[in-house]
Amino acid sequence: MFGSFPSIAKQHGLDSVGKLLLASPIAWVPPGRNDITDRYRRLWTAYSGKDLLDPHPESGRVPAVRVSDLANIKVPTLVIIGDHEAPFIAAAADSLARHIPNAKKVVIPNAGHGAHFAQPSSFNSALLDFFYDVERNKKR
Repeated sequence: MFGSFPSIAKQHGLDSVGKLLLASPIAWVPPGRNDITDRYRRLWTAYSGKDLLDPHPESGRVPAVRVSDLANIKVPTLVIIGDHEAPFIAAAADSLARHIPNAKKVVIPNAGHGAHFAQPSSFNSALLDFFYDVERNKKR
């Protein structure tokens, strides 16, 4: 979609990644939630970008995860996204929920990327419900 954020940061500077992300908040932020956009702007200005700009190559000691590996996950898994999530991240969330055994997916209404910022009460409720379900199932 946008190319690799690390390659954009290395070729054009970290500010270019920020401009790209913040120029199209519709993909990340529900309509009418300017307060969330402002929070993202503040977070971005405090972000060092070290993870995008670090020139060290991957060690290769940890193999890349393949979709087929997801079937081996044996722990309770919760996938949370906002209903205004960027399409490529929503597709990744769908894949995780589909391929991880017994994974639960929750879509938080009126939230984008960072549903915990936009709708903290709904996000926390989803987490607590999931934790309660996990605990209830352990007792069976």
